[in-house]
Amino acid sequence: MRLSVILSLLIVSSLDVAQAQNAYVKLGQQALMDGDFKQAVRHLEKACVVDSTNANALWMLGYSYYHSENYKKAISTYCKVVEIKPTDCSAYYYRAMAKSYSARDVQATPADKEKFLLGAIVDLTKATTI
Repeated sequence: MRLSVILSLLIVSSLDVAQAQNAYVKLGQQALMDGDFKQAVRHLEKACVVDSTNANALWMLGYSYYHSENYKKAISTYCKVVEIKPTDCSAYYYRAMAKSYSARDVQATPADKEKFLLGAIVDLTKATTI
């Protein structure tokens, strides 16, 4: 009896989590399509807290960070996408673009600029070979 109650509660709670994550992804996707990248970031960050392995939500989050000019977070988010989907050439492309923009930062040291540019070359090469 106890086991069936616990099992049913577990199933119901997992469905609630999936629905919440799905709602955040849908809201984030709609904001992204509307060009409201800051709003998309808010929704997609919540979706990724619920499910940190959703490559689609992570990709949209990285894209939203990129278009919000938050290149550091875009790079780290696309790193997660590449871990989950190593054959996603668009993740490599946008990570390379974010690295390229990071290299233009006036506060970046020459060593950091070189690191970003070399990383961008590696990512673009990978994107074209996939």
